[in-house]
Amino acid sequence: MDGTVRLLLGLLGVGIFLFSLLLPLSYSRADETTEPPVVYSIDIGGKAYSVALGTPLRTEGIFTNPTITLTAASTRHFGAVGIEFDYPAAFQWEADVEVENAKSWTLSGNDLKIMVFQLSKGVTASSYGQAMVKQFGSENTTIKSTERTLGGKLLTGRILNTVIANTKITMEILEVPTKANPRFLVLQDNPPEGESASAEALSTLKMLSNTFTYKD
Repeated sequence: MDGTVRLLLGLLGVGIFLFSLLLPLSYSRADETTEPPVVYSIDIGGKAYSVALGTPLRTEGIFTNPTITLTAASTRHFGAVGIEFDYPAAFQWEADVEVENAKSWTLSGNDLKIMVFQLSKGVTASSYGQAMVKQFGSENTTIKSTERTLGGKLLTGRILNTVIANTKITMEILEVPTKANPRFLVLQDNPPEGESASAEALSTLKMLSNTFTYKD
């Protein structure tokens, strides 16, 4: 995807919308900005151990000239604001959590972005979607209701389809139920011509379907 289009999408999908929702500053814990570690599997003489980089590993037993194999996991585990799921380890990580009522986490692949938001009370998938329609331009954007089952949980929301600089974009805005400030899982994809989803989105959504959980 063209670099200019990628930058524009980032600004539209995150910065502009959040800017309109900013409330007085309330600073959050620094660990919410830390990228989840890659977990490694170490096989020592036929015994497998899981360990994160920089974490001490204690083994039991006596090993004589063991064969050691180190393998990096293909996924990382996201966990924030009561939402958890696995995602591809190669996705780029970005967190913006300085404002308590406008927190965001963005996990970016080549075609798919996974975004998690915690916003101010009163924001809904409908109001979020309508704000994005205004940013994308109503003349070339459609919006409708949608639902998706992840981790056995039915999530509802809105899905937008638009075209920017000859690039097709789909944005799925799903509400994650909570008794606190509203939370959203946003899936932004750039499918190829004639397709409803990119290959990256299809494989990642399968991963989310198997690992997604949340707490109220």
